[in-house]
Amino acid sequence: MFNGNFSEAESLLLEANKLFLKEEGRYNYWVFINLAIAQNKLGKLEESQRNAKRALELTTKLLKTAPNNPQYLANHALAKFITHEEIESAIKLIESSLLLSLPVEIARSGKEKLEILNTVFKEPLISKTIKMLNEYITNRKAE
Repeated sequence: MFNGNFSEAESLLLEANKLFLKEEGRYNYWVFINLAIAQNKLGKLEESQRNAKRALELTTKLLKTAPNNPQYLANHALAKFITHEEIESAIKLIESSLLLSLPVEIARSGKEKLEILNTVFKEPLISKTIKMLNEYITNRKAE
């Protein structure tokens, strides 16, 4: 479980993922998202933006081949939240991913990432999205 040390998290992400960033010719967008979140929390905004934009590029390519993949939609939205651009579009992507039955584990992970981002941005629309994800998780548990 994460202990809240974002400097250590950034260092560990960089070290652990040097070889993993590219696997079988495909870059792993989620590594860039996690790194961007840690850097954002550390105030390394330029690096965070660069990594979030890389995640956007990668998820855009993936969505061209699988436009209804809820995981790709949700992670594309997360990257948009990190860049702090097109927030309304990001919310619509989250809504679409939920309608496409986003796995609860991914919804929970996204909610946790947004909670971290919201400590930096304090954005009402991020808070709204966190609430939406929390309701989705609660409702899916009840099924």
